[in-house]
Amino acid sequence: MKDRDKELLIKENFCGTSIMVPDLEGALYLREDGKKSWKQKLFLLRASGIYYAPKGKSKTSRDLVCFVQFDNVNVYYAKDLKSKYKAPTDHCFVLKHPQIQKDSQYIKYLCCDDPWTLTLWVTGIRVAKVSSWYWWY
Repeated sequence: MKDRDKELLIKENFCGTSIMVPDLEGALYLREDGKKSWKQKLFLLRASGIYYAPKGKSKTSRDLVCFVQFDNVNVYYAKDLKSKYKAPTDHCFVLKHPQIQKDSQYIKYLCCDDPWTLTLWVTGIRVAKVSSWYWWY
């Protein structure tokens, strides 16, 4: 590959105005609002937020339900949810408004099957949030 082509490739992928949101989908465990049970759902990451496919529905855009938008939500790694909330795994993260500091129905608790999947989701959400901030300015 020529040096000029290498530079062009680097500029297009890392220096341009197009920040790509990772294509991420998979089964995550969700702690239902106000309930003690955890349900597994198919979640999809999009630039505007996280969506899920209701049971028995397809993954097409018209069947997806918005779970959370990234406007006023931050993502945090969670510790000890297995002992505190009987989470199915130790690999959990939380989506919440930065002003909420105590238990609330507006805090979303999610668990992954393994640490790698947890890292993918948390990083993907952070990239999506940064790309949405980028387009505001």
